[in-house]
Amino acid sequence: MPAILIRFTPILVSSSTEERLEIPTTFKGSCAVSRRNFDRRFIKATGITPVEYMQRVKIEAAKSLLERGRKSVFEIMYEVGYSDERAFRDVFKKKTGLSPTDYKLRFNKESSFF
Repeated sequence: MPAILIRFTPILVSSSTEERLEIPTTFKGSCAVSRRNFDRRFIKATGITPVEYMQRVKIEAAKSLLERGRKSVFEIMYEVGYSDERAFRDVFKKKTGLSPTDYKLRFNKESSFF
């Protein structure tokens, strides 16, 4: 698979933020490489695994939705592609240092001062 395709994979994945976020298996399949080979080349091109990249994309999308404050944490969890509340909470806390609920409360409290 040419390096240029690896470089565009994050863009293809990011473009699906309106839908449930998934690693694009059809894209990987169309490149005619194994999952292991795809992962290795993705890491070489980006410095992180496809799973780590997807976690980052999902958490950034969740942060944005939490900052808007219009949806519940549970709704946001499903919208960004998590079905397991504990997994979402653990990954979110690992990436941000706060639970999703604490992040939402902190952001809304800070924005209420302006």
